[in-house]
Amino acid sequence: YKAEREHIDPFLRTYTESLLATFFGRPAEATMAIERLIGTYGAMMGDGALGMWYYWGVNQTRMGEYGVAAEGLARELAKAEGLADDASIEPLRTCVKQWRELSQFDRVNVLERPAEGDVRVPFCLVSLRPDKGDAQQIRFDAKFNGVAQEVVFDTGAGVNVASEEAAERLGLTMLEAESEAHGIGGTQQGRYAVAERVELGNATLHNVPFYVISMRTGVDSLDRRYMSQLEVVMGAEMIRAMGEVHIDFEHFELFSPNVQTLDYNEQPNVCSSPALFEVECEINGERQVVNIDTGASESNLSAQYFATHREQIEREGVPDTLRSAGAGGIKIEQAYALRNVRIDIGGATHTWEKLMCSTEPDIIWRAGNIGMDCLA
Repeated sequence: YKAEREHIDPFLRTYTESLLATFFGRPAEATMAIERLIGTYGAMMGDGALGMWYYWGVNQTRMGEYGVAAEGLARELAKAEGLADDASIEPLRTCVKQWRELSQFDRVNVLERPAEGDVRVPFCLVSLRPDKGDAQQIRFDAKFNGVAQEVVFDTGAGVNVASEEAAERLGLTMLEAESEAHGIGGTQQGRYAVAERVELGNATLHNVPFYVISMRTGVDSLDRRYMSQLEVVMGAEMIRAMGEVHIDFEHFELFSPNVQTLDYNEQPNVCSSPALFEVECEINGERQVVNIDTGASESNLSAQYFATHREQIEREGVPDTLRSAGAGGIKIEQAYALRNVRIDIGGATHTWEKLMCSTEPDIIWRAGNIGMDCLA
């Protein structure tokens, strides 16, 4: 890239630099690149400039500048009034309201580390199907405003989520903003809230945002067995607050060193888009990008993968159904069962005797989800 940089179209180069800095966690660099991009090419970008202003706001919030993010995006939305359709800009209006509400708090989603030593959060693996001993979840104990609560650690959760009952019991502060969570069963409308203090392991998170939604599917048996165990879910936002995070399955702890141990001068393999964590891998020898999702008990390939491999999958796969449950309800979709699927990821290899591939479009727009059956 460096050798050929001068040969890349200036617009594409600036646009790429903006996204790379956003997705690879360099917010200060990203905001400057986006300002340079829009300042130079905003007129030719049309509605696309609004999307980049959203990323600009996201990067501002990652530096703690919620008020700056809210007013900057609100200014651009006012300019676009009547020029863009309401459906496309309504989510951006919601972001403005949320960021304005969070601007009244100091140290939003900021981790207070121990005076000495590294951050260590003990966790346990819990089977959702004890009779089979599989479908595992990562859970850890925490205290919310002094009240004990078990938390599901889900890297596939782009936002923190709490059930309505848990939010009330744990004393979360409700804000004058709404939330919209996209889950397995569809979109859930809810409230926006803040947990002023979350103690986890030997560290404390301050002013942690949560989406407060209903965790019920409407099916009593599923709600009792599965959904009742999803009272509080934390993932991507918690990782960003901790910085460098190791999921140590040997010692059963989340570990965040005080002194950085990873060499970020090496080529990075994980990015955030900006909510979910994505990693490059090889599936049966073919380069792909997948989501890393500790909230998924089983890995699966997506409709996107099916669309690009349809002929082979229809020839070699066995028609089946894929059943899942989560925030928003339950979903049963047409799928294919594939045999002996191999993944090479991060220097390790895993082979599934049977792996499901969905055929129906969903919120997963990469090749698929890598879940606990591969990670643990």
